[in-house]
Amino acid sequence: MIPIENISREEIERLIQKYEQPLSTLREAELYPYYVVAIDIAESFFNKKNDVFNGHWKSLIVLFIVKSISHFNNRFDVEKFILDFEKCYKSEYDKYLNISITEDEFERDLKFLKIFVDKRYR
Repeated sequence: MIPIENISREEIERLIQKYEQPLSTLREAELYPYYVVAIDIAESFFNKKNDVFNGHWKSLIVLFIVKSISHFNNRFDVEKFILDFEKCYKSEYDKYLNISITEDEFERDLKFLKIFVDKRYR
């Protein structure tokens, strides 16, 4: 998991307050420090670099980062995940739309992201 030893308790508490709403859906309170650091890394990266994804996609990507927190050991891992997914999205999403039979946008996009994650972590 992303190391948090070098982050002050005050900074962790600030991030927990900042991301209080999404954290309220997660049960593992002992992992909140790791979640908020990963969320903050992703948000910062999206704000600096990424103009490909809308809020819907950003939320799904962050959800997967949080749910797969043990796969992320540092800032680079989080940013690489986003960049790798961006490449996949740009090259494969339109093809996926042509074969997808799911009508619901959320379910369709969630499935696309799951396919990417399954391929990435095999």
